[in-house]
Amino acid sequence: MSKKLIFIIILNLFILFIALFFDPAEKSFNFKADFIFLNMRIPRVLLAFFVGALLSLAGFLCQHLFRNALATPDILGFSAGAAAMIVVFQHFFPNLQKLLQLASGFLGAMLAMGLLLSVIVIFANYSIYVILMTGVALGLFFSAFVVLAQYLMDYSQSYLIMRWLLGGLQTAGINDVILVFVLLLIQTGFLVLLKTELLLLATPEAFAESHGVETKKLRIAALVLLAIVIGGTVSVAGPVGFVALIVPHFALILVKGNYLQRITVSFLIGGGLLTMADFLSRAIIYPAEIPVGAITSFIGAPYFVILLIKNLRIR
Repeated sequence: MSKKLIFIIILNLFILFIALFFDPAEKSFNFKADFIFLNMRIPRVLLAFFVGALLSLAGFLCQHLFRNALATPDILGFSAGAAAMIVVFQHFFPNLQKLLQLASGFLGAMLAMGLLLSVIVIFANYSIYVILMTGVALGLFFSAFVVLAQYLMDYSQSYLIMRWLLGGLQTAGINDVILVFVLLLIQTGFLVLLKTELLLLATPEAFAESHGVETKKLRIAALVLLAIVIGGTVSVAGPVGFVALIVPHFALILVKGNYLQRITVSFLIGGGLLTMADFLSRAIIYPAEIPVGAITSFIGAPYFVILLIKNLRIR
């Protein structure tokens, strides 16, 4: 085990310790295993770590799939599709149950994926530029539905939707933790078990197919998995931005060229980053909360601009 990996593990343990035991109300550590700790704080911290890891691995898969540093489920419109469908369902069913919210999130992400694939197939253009621009257009399209649904809602419901759209983990429950953990196992299994095929997918298509990889089927399977993962995370935590973009790059900087180590580092950094962001969202202006998506956006937006400029220079 490398020194970098050991440092990341120790840093994650420190972040988890702070998030679990530091009480913003008392501004000190609290080690009492009371109702709030057992039923609210532990599920929330676990959910933050698992959602962060899940989004990071989704970003890793997306960037590997399209061989582009800017390709993420956010840019491709999956997050916007899931969010839009949940908001529309919320408009027609104000007392939306968790199961229906989850189903609508899956449906919206799958719809975004279907539209993206349809545009690619209809125009027979597989360039990364067309794919990314189509994803941006889909994101704007779904955002219009969100705005329209909010406009038609009453003030209180519209405010709740606006707050949810900024991302948050304050309603975390054990069922949410189990759902995200299962999705995390599925995605990790996909990345590890199909390691050889995915590594070949990063090579020229003719070379990959000559080694028995059905590239089109594998890409579609990966996109379906991404849609399911994003639909699940958005339904649980709202659309938390930029984690899927920035974490795989940190992993690449730390462990260049090693596929399995990049997965491990992405997993750990993503989990630690969102756990710390959620802790800060609770602690900075206690007893109020800053949406966790706002904190990740403060970190991610400048990084996105840097990556964009870097990619334009390469072009």
